[in-house]
Amino acid sequence: MIEKGASTIWETFQGDVSHSHPMFGSVCAWFYQHLGGISPDPANPGFKHAIIKPTPLSSLTFANTSYQSMYGEIKTQWNLSVKIIF
Repeated sequence: MIEKGASTIWETFQGDVSHSHPMFGSVCAWFYQHLGGISPDPANPGFKHAIIKPTPLSSLTFANTSYQSMYGEIKTQWNLSVKIIF
């Protein structure tokens, strides 16, 4: 890919399809939508309204997320508190 002048990862090694393949795009979306809980509202495109619904994982104790939308910054923060009783 580099020898053929690529500056991004292609969808195929041959370069016969997309030349701008977002290899980790779905991973980044998962962080924003599930850990941060920031999702677009299908009824209001462009994040005019956002749906905030994080999905905390038991292996994480907190998340701080921000997304700069065309209507302003969207921020979320959550923290899990665990109480251990002996």
